[in-house]
Amino acid sequence: MSEEQYNDWEKAARESGLHLVLVLLLQIQLTNRSLRDCLKDALVITLTAPFSALLPSGAIFLANRETRELELLVERNLADPLKTLCKKVPYGKCLCGRAAERGEIIHVDHVDEQHEIVFDGIKPHGHYNVPILSGEQVLGVMVLYLPEGHARDEEEVRFLEAAALVMAGIIERKRFEEQQESHYQSLIENLPQRLFYKDRESRYVSCNHLYAKDLGIQSGDISGSLDSDFYPQEEADQFVREDQHVMQTGLTLEEDVKRTYQGRESSYHRLKAPLKDDEGNVIGVFGMYWDNSQEKRSQAALKESEEKFAAMANSAQDAIVMVNQNEEVIFWNMASESMFGFQVEDIVGQRLDDWIEPGASRDEFARLVAEMTPPAGSARPVRPWS
Repeated sequence: MSEEQYNDWEKAARESGLHLVLVLLLQIQLTNRSLRDCLKDALVITLTAPFSALLPSGAIFLANRETRELELLVERNLADPLKTLCKKVPYGKCLCGRAAERGEIIHVDHVDEQHEIVFDGIKPHGHYNVPILSGEQVLGVMVLYLPEGHARDEEEVRFLEAAALVMAGIIERKRFEEQQESHYQSLIENLPQRLFYKDRESRYVSCNHLYAKDLGIQSGDISGSLDSDFYPQEEADQFVREDQHVMQTGLTLEEDVKRTYQGRESSYHRLKAPLKDDEGNVIGVFGMYWDNSQEKRSQAALKESEEKFAAMANSAQDAIVMVNQNEEVIFWNMASESMFGFQVEDIVGQRLDDWIEPGASRDEFARLVAEMTPPAGSARPVRPWS
């Protein structure tokens, strides 16, 4: 193999290896993990890029636009003093701060006067300080270590620019996801229902503050807990059986239940449903419940009122008929049965004018209904005959 052929092969192999690294970086942003974990993996992949002179040490800072500071997020093999000294780096200070301020890659081949942050015993090295940009906006800076004396390599620079572009995509995507999660969590916290979800082993993953309040804990303390940590064993076992049934069958459990809490019996409506991932696999169970005692009392009061009205109306000597805005019969008392000969089960739900012979009587009935029926659709008694 000639020298020229060897150089061509080496260049192709180098480009192929760096291309693979970029593919691995692109895959990171598709994973369902935190921004910190994603950038930690991205840093490791970048540091191990083949055919580069990078040392296995580096860090990624995120930019704080309000304070114009870089904040250390992840690092690998960073010297212990730097973990404190570089926790926050103002724009324009030291190499990372200058890279953020200028928006361009800074390269040095040794520790010089530009290294404003140093410590006793610092080892000789060089740097690539790579701004992570979205357009003209600085999202962060990646600092990578080089052997002392390593010259700037334009192929390495192009690779690092591409890597930084992918990291910018990771940051923006994860921040968007975190923002959506924050909005979702805000919605959950402001709902009047008690909400929770558990994993496949019926261990709690999270809940909203109302559910946590009922248990006497903070919502952040529930992760990993079991029902037996809060409820009597028999009741906890029943909850677990329900969870497993919902997850195994894929069916939703929904029912009204009564519970005694702090000496007061209340009625609750509760629901449990399987929780699934993007591929449709069951990964847990979602649950919610709310106090419907007032609703039950209102329903009972309405039923009692209706029963009283029916008893009063059926004892009346006059025919009492109720129709809705569609002229359909919704109430027909016993006197109406005697007067007109139509049984309640035959005429309720029917249009009354369908049962009246054509002529003046039907026209008069239609006029009375139009005058007496409220436009909003609520029903009211109609007593056209007595």
